[in-house]
Amino acid sequence: MIYKDTYHLMMNSLSSTEIDACLAMLLHLDWENRLRIEPEHLARQIGTTSKYMGDILRKFLRDKKVLSKDRKDDTYAFRYGQSSLQYDERTTKYGKKFSLYYTPQFRSLSLNAKRLLIMALFRISETRDTEFHIPRLRLIRRSGQEGRLPLTGTQLLDVLQELRDAQIPGLSSAEIVQFQGEANVVIRFSDDIQQAYLENHTEMNLVKRELFKLGLHRLVPSDELCHALLSVGYHLFKSMLEADFAMNRREGEAEERRQGILRTARHMYNTALARLAASFPAKRMELTNKDKLAAYFSAIVHEVMTQEMASCSYQVLQQESLLDYYMDKTKQEGITYGGPEVKALVLHIDGMKRMAAVLETVCQQWLLSRVATLSKDLSEAARSTQDQERILDRRGWTSIEEGKAQLRKLLKHEEELLAAMRAHVGSGVRVPARVLEEAMERYFVEIQTRAADLAAKNSRMNTDKTA
Repeated sequence: MIYKDTYHLMMNSLSSTEIDACLAMLLHLDWENRLRIEPEHLARQIGTTSKYMGDILRKFLRDKKVLSKDRKDDTYAFRYGQSSLQYDERTTKYGKKFSLYYTPQFRSLSLNAKRLLIMALFRISETRDTEFHIPRLRLIRRSGQEGRLPLTGTQLLDVLQELRDAQIPGLSSAEIVQFQGEANVVIRFSDDIQQAYLENHTEMNLVKRELFKLGLHRLVPSDELCHALLSVGYHLFKSMLEADFAMNRREGEAEERRQGILRTARHMYNTALARLAASFPAKRMELTNKDKLAAYFSAIVHEVMTQEMASCSYQVLQQESLLDYYMDKTKQEGITYGGPEVKALVLHIDGMKRMAAVLETVCQQWLLSRVATLSKDLSEAARSTQDQERILDRRGWTSIEEGKAQLRKLLKHEEELLAAMRAHVGSGVRVPARVLEEAMERYFVEIQTRAADLAAKNSRMNTDKTA
């Protein structure tokens, strides 16, 4: 997607080759809006040299602030538009990445011709039409007034002629149409232009590359199965951002905190993929169904999240223990120990507490969603023989009892998982381990309460049906 601010950037600030580079970057951004393509490959895609691409990247970093560089993993982050995690179809205005943007014919156009074509394509992307029209005077530079591009009358005629001569795929005509003294610039496209666009497959390629690196040379899942993994991963990232925003609404969306959330989500996602890769060969036949693969991967992600939640809580305990040590020394000796280190420690503890709270919220939502879905299916299966057959077929159950057993197993597994997490609380921690105990107990009590409510509801529905 090409968002409004990216459109204005190309229309007002970028050179011809910089526009090509910007458009190419939009095809290689991950969920965090980080660029996942080497500069040399990017240069080849737009038909320029690696040296000139290096100049463009430095310019984007320095002057126009188009990119920023993450020193931790040496990647570039695209600062315009928004990531797919922030996309809201109800409010977000965007233009499609039409395939003609990535043709040699488009790249060979002059700057003004590119800008006029981008203007036309962005507009028809919003209107879902195949024709763009704009009053000629709105494109003309006049004395004391800047036009949209701006152009002189002669330049506009030259640009339209250039578009007609370029033989751009999907472009039908570019002309000036007059009626009763009024003149419009009209650009027409082929009937199938709205379907001629490219999608960003960066995350798909990252999944395949990660699984390949983990040893699945001949067992890399198909695109359909990869989409099942991506849907689980996307939900993980989205859930963590939403939980953080809900908890810290008053403070707004602090970029540093958001980046920390995304780094943790990416770490857990990659960890879950590694665990999936380890078990995939043995379960290959069982996981050829995309729904079963998504459910299996979802369970792995939830387990990784729960462990990360416990790890964050444990780190808080350890660091609070160190903070208490500094405070005790200060009281006993009247000297402030630590200085800036103590302030940094306090900020770090606060950040870890936030992270633990976000993970606790997402873990609860994740498990409750699975409990609710299972309970709903069990309830529907009890309505009629036809519904029962449909649910059994979709779930792969041999009987309703198998579904009930799966629900009980889910809750039992969660209880065992949390018990294992409690066991990891170190005995040498000065702050009582009850803090973590209480957090986990509170977490599981809420899960059990919700599950009991759902079970009671299902029981009442079944009773009403048989009455």
